[in-house]
Amino acid sequence: MRVAALRSVELICFIAALGFMIPPIASDAEFPYRATPALIIGGLLFTVSLLLSWWRGAEHWITALIKIMVYLVLVWIAYERALVH
Repeated sequence: MRVAALRSVELICFIAALGFMIPPIASDAEFPYRATPALIIGGLLFTVSLLLSWWRGAEHWITALIKIMVYLVLVWIAYERALVH
């Protein structure tokens, strides 16, 4: 039961982190949204997901660290790409 609960929370955090990868459309084109909230909140959610995966023995810490770095780079690229006028 404990593993199932950890896996459920892990998946919820992972899906929420993926949701933060989608850049929102600003109502005013003069003031577009920046990637900082997505990098911080989404990065924390993704980190929690990977930590829970590591805690239950399904992830190695080196690959988890690489995945976090790749996630942050992908979020930054997605926001920079979406905000280019």
